[in-house]
Amino acid sequence: MLKRKCTEPELYELTYKCSFEHTRTIGKFKELDEMDMLEIYRMANEKEVA
Repeated sequence: MLKRKCTEPELYELTYKCSFEHTRTIGKFKELDEMDMLEIYRMANEKEVA
């Protein structure tokens, strides 16, 4: 845990790494592409940091 909000470039880096450099999607129930992953990271980033 970081104890701070991520910057937008950090969110893009997380997405890039999660997608194995733009080569995969994730999920079995609903396939998630990079934009889906990025949106999830953005929503998590808006949560209050304890």
